[in-house]
Amino acid sequence: MISIINFFKDNYLIILILVTGSLFKIPVIWESYPIVNNLDEPYLINSGLRVLNNIYLYKSLDPEFYTWGSFPIYVCAFLNSILILTKYFFFNPYNLSLEALSYSIQRIDFYIINRIFSFLLMNLSIFIVYYLCKKNFNYFVAILASIILVISPKYLSLSTMATVDHWHVFFSALIVFYSFELNRNFNSMKNIAIYAVVLGISVATKYYNFLFIIPIITILITRIIKKEFPYRQIILLSSISLFAFFISMPYSLINFSDFLNSLESISNNYKSHPGADSD
Repeated sequence: MISIINFFKDNYLIILILVTGSLFKIPVIWESYPIVNNLDEPYLINSGLRVLNNIYLYKSLDPEFYTWGSFPIYVCAFLNSILILTKYFFFNPYNLSLEALSYSIQRIDFYIINRIFSFLLMNLSIFIVYYLCKKNFNYFVAILASIILVISPKYLSLSTMATVDHWHVFFSALIVFYSFELNRNFNSMKNIAIYAVVLGISVATKYYNFLFIIPIITILITRIIKKEFPYRQIILLSSISLFAFFISMPYSLINFSDFLNSLESISNNYKSHPGADSD
């Protein structure tokens, strides 16, 4: 209890900033279905519902969609299942079966629960940035960076939509934070393991997040220049990141040919439309 009080006492200003910013975002979450030119929300929601349908009918976790990584789709399916089970156990006056109830739920409810999760994850991302700046720079920089993020239009939109981009922001914040930690102490196997897990899951979210490997490679190069060869760290990083990727996206192995075809299609689309999002 005392530690919780101390936490709020030490971080009251960032909490106030996040709460104030939330006042402008929460009403938008309940606003409406996605706008016409935003296809990410329908893709994500429909993919999450398809996974639940496949689990029910075929006992399969196959998302049948590899243009995106599978991790955010599985999280979406989990959130959708929480909504369905909550209504089944607590808001089911006609004692409908689980299947019948799932079809009776309005589609907008699935959007709302995933938007709420996006909103929470984006706020957590800002807190990570705040803590990163506070630890590595100073308190003023931390507060300033937090305010800039809270009032940015991009943050507002990502906090009120169910897309994969909020995951990208979250993982970016974690990667930067642990890059600073590893640059300070590269012998910390715990931090290397966390970095590797974040790297693997982030690639299973957006494929171009493999670029998150650049900070750790830079740190490795500096160690090698100093006549060090951290082979244990390299083995740990490689094995855990690959394991995290395949656990988060198992059907990239099970349906390997479909996965490769999707990657080829994404690559061709990116080449024919320079600047397009290739994830």
